[in-house]
Amino acid sequence: MSFKEVHKLAAIVFTDLVGFTKIMGKDEQEGLELLQKQRELFFPIVESSN
Repeated sequence: MSFKEVHKLAAIVFTDLVGFTKIMGKDEQEGLELLQKQRELFFPIVESSN
């Protein structure tokens, strides 16, 4: 039995939300909603590059 090698490219991505620490200090729920919105916008871009 032979196994076919599969190689995948991996990357580390860092994003920054301007003022995030201040927003979290003022209103944690708003900060979490902002983080979720960023993920909703960013994840489809990453997935489309597969």
